[in-house]
Amino acid sequence: GRVWMRFVGWGDWIFKWTREFLDFNRYPTAFPLSDEITLPGLPADALAVRMEDRHLQGVDPMWVARASLTNAELQEFRTLGGSKVMRKFLQSKMAVKDAVRLWRSRSMRMGLTHPAEYQIEHDAQGKPYVAGIQDRFVPTISVTHKDNVV
Repeated sequence: GRVWMRFVGWGDWIFKWTREFLDFNRYPTAFPLSDEITLPGLPADALAVRMEDRHLQGVDPMWVARASLTNAELQEFRTLGGSKVMRKFLQSKMAVKDAVRLWRSRSMRMGLTHPAEYQIEHDAQGKPYVAGIQDRFVPTISVTHKDNVV
């Protein structure tokens, strides 16, 4: 054998993504990005998720936004100033979308849907709701922010 090819100045692109993001990025209809958690006193037909900063660690927020938000949500996302505000917006939207996807999956006895299938809007008081669902499986949403957790 002779040398068939030589690379000079080669560098690998190493992703420093969490396992949750890697799974979600490859198969968004099989894996949520946030963690489902149990809370005392939570009704049997309810669920809770937690989204932490670490879920988006090493990830370009625009990448997640383009893949997971509706056009209207993406338009709103692009108007936000600063990466910290963009990350908080994305963290909140993804937590809600994951909760909706998980809840509907169980309620309707079907697989997870893609996060971009749901548009999260807010009423006049700022309460989030899911817009555009045409069936009877529409969850009530409540969001809480504390430090770096949604």
